[in-house]
Amino acid sequence: MEKDLSTALLLDQYGALLPERQLKCLKCYYEEDLSLSEISENEGITRQGVRDNIKRGEAFLIQCEQKLGLAGRLREMEKHLDAACILIDEGKPGNAKQELLTVKNLL
Repeated sequence: MEKDLSTALLLDQYGALLPERQLKCLKCYYEEDLSLSEISENEGITRQGVRDNIKRGEAFLIQCEQKLGLAGRLREMEKHLDAACILIDEGKPGNAKQELLTVKNLL
């Protein structure tokens, strides 16, 4: 099973909405970098059970992002904040203000 690290970002945004077992499996897999076998051993469930929990959790996180879009908006705000910092460093506060207004509109 190949890891999609964007799922780790979604886990930060929506993890609290997951059932406890799915959350635990996803955190072990993405944050602690444990293998399915290691999680299986720690949680006392089969390797297939761990995989199923991870797949269901990932699907739920993707569905949350499609409906709410919080992680996408956060990435967009970070992009504009980074641009504003660069513009300030370059001595262009007027342009930086535009970037900050864009961030404000994303809130």
